[in-house]
Amino acid sequence: MQSPRSPCTKEVCRMNQEFLATPHSVRFTRYGLPGRGTLAFVHGFLDNSLVWHEVIVQMRSQDWQIIAVDLQGTGRSSISSAETLQSYADQTLAAIASVTTNPEAPLVVVGHSMGGAVAELVALHEPAGLAGLVLITPAVLSGYPLSEKQTAALRATALDRDPQAARTARTTMSTTLRPESLQVLIDAHLGTPAATALEQLAAWTGGHPEGERASSVRVPTLIMASDDTFFTYDLIRDGVVNRFHNAEMTRVSDAGHWPHVEQPAVVAAALDAFLAQNCC
Repeated sequence: MQSPRSPCTKEVCRMNQEFLATPHSVRFTRYGLPGRGTLAFVHGFLDNSLVWHEVIVQMRSQDWQIIAVDLQGTGRSSISSAETLQSYADQTLAAIASVTTNPEAPLVVVGHSMGGAVAELVALHEPAGLAGLVLITPAVLSGYPLSEKQTAALRATALDRDPQAARTARTTMSTTLRPESLQVLIDAHLGTPAATALEQLAAWTGGHPEGERASSVRVPTLIMASDDTFFTYDLIRDGVVNRFHNAEMTRVSDAGHWPHVEQPAVVAAALDAFLAQNCC
């Protein structure tokens, strides 16, 4: 019997990292080389691919090729929400296609918050080898109607480039953040251009028409809620889980809006278990 595989160390994972781009300049980070299959990670509102790093380095399924996509900032804040979510899905599909060498190898798509809505749209395209979908505190695909007060507050957050304001916004929506993890979120927030931030806001609040019907995704789906007070457990259960035919819901304790940043070891273990149960 083989001894358990030790987690990929940060030093080894850095050695195996590649910073790549599709022909249309969709940038992403690849960890490892083509192996048993591919995991594709999609970040959320005001985030970037670096928010996935701690989960990736703690996963034991290191024989999988892993990519973390940086969604493009087109700067066209007048674009409609549905078109924007679909554009983000197309960007993710392009990144996946650029690293796919064996179309029969399993593919699992993982998305957080706004990226959860994007990940479902990716899965609806049924890319080659699609074997699973994981949504972490996902945005409701049909959209999230806001009051005037909420809209004003979120627009102000999206446009604010004050580091202390970004720190406050992140800590308010989280439960357990180490200083270095908080800094990753702050840097992602401050690095998102204002026009892109407004575009993203319109995308996840406006939603997509696919969210108005039962999801046609048939592959195993894991949906992870947390103690988030914005995308609450009940909201995710009623607005996301109930639309799926083959979904399991779980809860990450001691985490707010970013379970993968606040509790990376727990999320990494859940992903390893999901892969072992559904893909191999």
